[in-house]
Amino acid sequence: MKRFLVLNQLGFLLSLFLLITHSDSTIAYVGNMPVVPPQFDSLMTNTDGIVEIRGKAVGFTHVELINGADIIGDVDVTEKGLFLIQPTGRLMPGEYHFVLRAIDEKSGCSATSLQTLLVSTPEQGNGKVLALVEEPGKAHRLISSQKTFHQVSTFPEREFAVESIIFQKGKLTVCGKKPANMQISIISDTRTIGSGHASDGNAFCVIRVRAMEVGDYIFRVELTDVSGKRADMISLPFSIRNSAGVTRQLYRAGYPVNTIIVRRGETLSHIAKRVYGSSTFTRVLFEANRDQIRRPCEIYAGQEFVLPLIKKQ
Repeated sequence: MKRFLVLNQLGFLLSLFLLITHSDSTIAYVGNMPVVPPQFDSLMTNTDGIVEIRGKAVGFTHVELINGADIIGDVDVTEKGLFLIQPTGRLMPGEYHFVLRAIDEKSGCSATSLQTLLVSTPEQGNGKVLALVEEPGKAHRLISSQKTFHQVSTFPEREFAVESIIFQKGKLTVCGKKPANMQISIISDTRTIGSGHASDGNAFCVIRVRAMEVGDYIFRVELTDVSGKRADMISLPFSIRNSAGVTRQLYRAGYPVNTIIVRRGETLSHIAKRVYGSSTFTRVLFEANRDQIRRPCEIYAGQEFVLPLIKKQ
């Protein structure tokens, strides 16, 4: 009898713990089996330009993709708990905040994802679709494939471009170029965190004091005219791995790129051999960094050069 009372008390304490640590919106119980919140895994754009979102949920449940108050996609989950869901139609340029809802159709119980998926779709021909998973108590995480610039020719010239983002000791600096007499706004998660206007030139540098934790971010940089009408927009990924150090990322044509700092006494051929294993790629380096190099024989210690990816034959 005493053993039965002890087991009864343990069962009560376990139930109390589950009640305290999981709200009804987090986990719904169907008998003894929970409907756990679904999760986002990855996002990609198919050859038809349609966004595809992969994730995990309890097997044989039904998952809905929700944007605000609208259900914009739904799918049945496989036995293994995997699903692929597509929003209805193409996403227009802009930002979206998606959540998932898993439904056990036999019982009617449901659970909404703790995660929110921030999706930023660019203007046509101006970068890739970016997706960032946000979850309370965890670092933000990019789940879309954002490749570094891989062309071996010169970078395409644009009047409007973000060239670097730097975060150091609580200070965020975003620099680039834009047409004269145009306004720049820097937006993160629907909030404008900085703006700049320069009538006497094309270069801009917006500097703001901002607390940022370790994790992944998406910055949207908008270009507007004097009337406030948006003329262009760029979405850029930015990752912080050490909040106490310096995080510096260069961009070309709307894509993050790898870079290298020139050492004392180095030549372009030395760098080509050090990075690519052969000095035959010296010309590639020169073409990718024409904005900094007047002649291939004139480079200096401390310069930061872009490293285009070379496709292996």
